[in-house]
Amino acid sequence: MDSLALPYIAAALCLLRGVGLTATTAVVLKDFGPLAGDTRRAFVMAWVSGSIGLLLIGGLVGTSTMLYPRSDAAATVYIASAIALVAGAVLMLFTTSRTEVTRLKFCPVMQTVSAVLLALAA
Repeated sequence: MDSLALPYIAAALCLLRGVGLTATTAVVLKDFGPLAGDTRRAFVMAWVSGSIGLLLIGGLVGTSTMLYPRSDAAATVYIASAIALVAGAVLMLFTTSRTEVTRLKFCPVMQTVSAVLLALAA
């Protein structure tokens, strides 16, 4: 497999998951049952922030690969993104993935896969 395919796959995973998180905010909120006003707003803020982070990482990785393929700048973006993805995955392992909501258990796996692809591409 071409080494440029790895960051593009990682970027696509992040972008798809970011869009998926945004699109499913209301459904996941419903899965948690009734929440008080402030708790509901805090949940939505955290959920949307997570999706924005994934969209940002996917955009940065895709753009740096497109503009600066096989460069030190792109490798730096890959490593920084992989670190952020692993940090998010570890956080999720101890928080949201321990909930009863099954769809939240996929996030740490996707982020770890993306981080590994980026580390291999760097």
